[in-house]
Amino acid sequence: CVCCGRPTGGDGPVCKGCLAKLERDAPAHELAVGDLDYLAAAHPYAGPAGALVRMLKYRNVHCLAADMAREMWAAAQAAEFPRADVITWVPMHWRRRWAKYFNQAEMLARHVSKQCHIPAKRLLKRVRSCKQQARLKGPAARYANVRGAFRARKSLTGQTVLLIDDVHTTGATAQACALALKQAGAEQVLLLTYCRVGADRE
Repeated sequence: CVCCGRPTGGDGPVCKGCLAKLERDAPAHELAVGDLDYLAAAHPYAGPAGALVRMLKYRNVHCLAADMAREMWAAAQAAEFPRADVITWVPMHWRRRWAKYFNQAEMLARHVSKQCHIPAKRLLKRVRSCKQQARLKGPAARYANVRGAFRARKSLTGQTVLLIDDVHTTGATAQACALALKQAGAEQVLLLTYCRVGADRE
């Protein structure tokens, strides 16, 4: 099992015990804040869900993405998200993308697109390189790190945009992306992630 290391007892990468825990972990829905109009995550970060994110993000286990996206779309429906016009994702700086070969947020976005038949498009660009958010302590440092780091690629006047990322922690990156989308004319920005850090404690 990619989550706990025990035998899976089947063909899938996740054992029955971890699958059962994922099913018990209810999606985390939150009130709108800042430039984000809706927020939802499929699972809290603690437990198997966090392990799946780390396997996708750092171990390049791409076969996990389709099932993760299916759970994300179920969370969006449970949160009663309005219908989006377009899906996009949190972009990487080109240097990091070149070093890593893929962007897990884009991969999840494209799989979510297949679930809901909403087009996924590259709407944001990262205009400057930033330190990795996971290495920074505290919300203030994270917000300062990504302030002004994103820009929309085109006008989005009147559109509802579904923004995809793997993990929602302080929300600093998502807020910076949402601001850029709103500055380009987006009417609503909906954030959908696979995990929410701290959701298990709320």
